[in-house]
Amino acid sequence: MPIHTHHEITRIGELREHLIRELQIFFRHYDEMEGKKLRIVGRARLRQARRRLRTGIRAVSRRAPMTSFGAKSLRIML
Repeated sequence: MPIHTHHEITRIGELREHLIRELQIFFRHYDEMEGKKLRIVGRARLRQARRRLRTGIRAVSRRAPMTSFGAKSLRIML
């Protein structure tokens, strides 16, 4: 049985469609188990995705204080 590491993948467009759907399902279920709700709004290029993340982080941080692992951590990574 071949081992697929996907180490050579650099863009989401290089992944097979079924793998992308499986990843979306995985993250949706993972968040549900954590008591959170994930809404996938689409796919975007890196800059646009970062912009959307920053916008979402700002919106959430205005509504509720963040824990030590939350929007504050994401800001550092972005």
